[in-house]
Parts: sequence; C-alpha cells; structure tokens
Amino acid sequence: MKRSAPPILSENPFVSVILTSYNYARFVGKAIDSVFAQTHRNCELIVVDDGSTDGSTEIIREKLAGAPFPARAFCQENRGQAAAMNTGFASAQGEVVAFLDSDDHWNPTKLEEMLLFMRGHPDGGVYQHQVEDGQGRPVLDPVCSGDYYQKWLDVGELNTAIRHDLFLVFAPTSGLLFRKGALDGVFPIPEQLIACPDTFLVFLACRFGPLYSNPRTLGVWRSHDSNAGKQDRFGYKNYGVSVVLGAVNDRFRELGEPIRLSYRPLAVVWEPIRLVREALTRRRKRRTG
Repeated sequence: MKRSAPPILSENPFVSVILTSYNYARFVGKAIDSVFAQTHRNCELIVVDDGSTDGSTEIIREKLAGAPFPARAFCQENRGQAAAMNTGFASAQGEVVAFLDSDDHWNPTKLEEMLLFMRGHPDGGVYQHQVEDGQGRPVLDPVCSGDYYQKWLDVGELNTAIRHDLFLVFAPTSGLLFRKGALDGVFPIPEQLIACPDTFLVFLACRFGPLYSNPRTLGVWRSHDSNAGKQDRFGYKNYGVSVVLGAVNDRFRELGEPIRLSYRPLAVVWEPIRLVREALTRRRKRRTG
C-alpha cells in the first residue's frame, strides 16, 4: 500500500484508553487507578467488561464514580477480547488510542512519555514501550524498531516457527499505542479472536508506518497462570496458528497484500542454508557496489 504522511499530533493530544476486563476482580482496580494517576490528563477511559462473574463490574463502577476525567463503562455478555476491544474502539474519541488489560498496570508517566516519543517518530504505525513481568524481568528482549511491513513484503511468507526476528518483536497489549487514524483502517477485529487480538492489531497497523519501540519500562504486564498464552486452549499450535494467523492472513488477502504468515517448524533444517545464501548475496553486493 502507498502510505500517506500522518497528521502532526496536536499540542495536548486527547487520548482514549481502552481497558478490557474479564474476571480479574483482584487486579482491575489497580489497572484503573494507574490510568487515573497518569500525568497526562487530557484523556478518557473506556472500560469494557466482557461478562465477568466475579464481582469485577461492581469494582469498575465504584472506581469510575470518582474518575478525574471522562470515564465510562460498557458491560456486555462474554464474547471474547476482540469483541470487547471493538466495543471500546467504537466509542473512542481520542487522537491517540492506548490499550490496557485489566490484569496489568502503567507507570504514572506512561502516556506523557509515549506522546513525547511519538512526536519524535511522527510516521509510526505502531508505538510500544518496554514492560516488565511483575518480577522486574523485561518482556521485550530485544527491543526492536523498524519498518516490519516492508520486511514482511520482502520475505512474502513469514514462517513464524523460525523467523522470530520478524515476528516476536511486539509488546503485549498493555504496551501498545496507536494513532486513531491508523486503527480506523484496522478495526473491527474479527471476533473469533477471543484471545490474543493484539497480534492482529500490530500486523495490520504496521501497514500504516514503522514500529517504534521506546526502551523505557513504563508498565507491568503481569505474568501469571491465567495468561491466555499459558492455557492449552489458547496455545500457539492449537489456537495461534489456525485462529490468530488465519485471521491476519484473511485480512491481508482481502486487502490484496502479498504477505502470508505460516508455521513450518521443519523448515529450521534449511535455515543455515538461507543464512549462507543471504551472506553471499550481501558480499556480492558489496563487491559490485
């Protein structure tokens, strides 16, 4: 696709924070408090509870009653995280959109620092920052930036089993920010993504500009037994490949993009040959350049 230059951020951008929640009553209060504690105050908070049955909705209503800036909650029947994100995004009015999972939380300067970071990298499609796992360990390793859309075009088929350098480069949902204009070209998210819709978000949003990563640790992504990726139901081979990669591939196909995500672990046998060929190609280019 041909990219157009995004508009310059306003002096005091209005930020929509979309917080999705499902049965995390023990965490959701701290998540909301971390939004209300932001040093950047020109915000709105949109909480979407996806049919919780553990008392989360009562905590959400109680917290929002004392909101320091516009905040509203939507309670819907359980349909999964993609459906919750779709509900929240449909209500978002911000110039910038940030996502927060209800079991995570942010540092108070997260939005302030990321808006400054976005100004320094005005052409981005996806913005993210380092997060830690609740035990002080960084989640992003390494922290990468680059025009990944162009890199995916260059390879055509992205084998996620071996090309971790082109796949495992994104922060989890709570570390992601976007210009709303870019997300207008991504939403709605297919509702079969009841878990892990952030993969769909980042792959589609990279069409609108490079990935820019702030190495500053600005939030906590809690690592615990209830994380979707740690459940057999949402394992990569059983769910990630068929459902998540399938949804990304379907949208790329609809858009006429010649990019395909696959999972072929046996291809690792041929990986050394590919690396040698690429090294020889680079050497030939240097000699003829």
